[in-house]
Amino acid sequence: MKIISSYTLTDLFLTLISASILILGIVVGYSISTSYEIKAQITTANSSSYLSILYHILATNFSIIAFVSILGYITCGVLSICIIFYNGIRIGETLNTNSDSVWNVLKFLIGHGIFEILALVLFTGIGLKGYRLYQDLYRNSFSKGTLPHVNLFIIPTMLLLFAGIIEAFCIKYL
Repeated sequence: MKIISSYTLTDLFLTLISASILILGIVVGYSISTSYEIKAQITTANSSSYLSILYHILATNFSIIAFVSILGYITCGVLSICIIFYNGIRIGETLNTNSDSVWNVLKFLIGHGIFEILALVLFTGIGLKGYRLYQDLYRNSFSKGTLPHVNLFIIPTMLLLFAGIIEAFCIKYL
């Protein structure tokens, strides 16, 4: 329970802002895209080495998350906003498929995407806290509270690990 108690009201507010930006991106992506048929197949189901797939998925996910949280923090949240908005647009475009393909998209998203999207929103909330760094530097009052607490990274990291495991090992059964 100590991990959850380390989230402050500001953290929850910034997470809500990041979720709103993602939803806005989904709406924009859905409205600007044209309906199309999904022809891509899930390549993870055809591979023989699930551990190499898991490694690839986790390496990709954690590199994106490093951009969203750490580099987003350094850029005062601007990079975080751009990445989560772009991901929202891509999700919206994907949801605007022909009716035959909607179930295939939803199966994929329900299987692991919920955890991955929630982790992205939480990491974006961390990136948005970057304004405090520059605010404190401007006031010459840099303190230990300026940097994000390590506990803020635990829950989204666990969600991302869980999503990677589901994507690597279970997605072909959905």
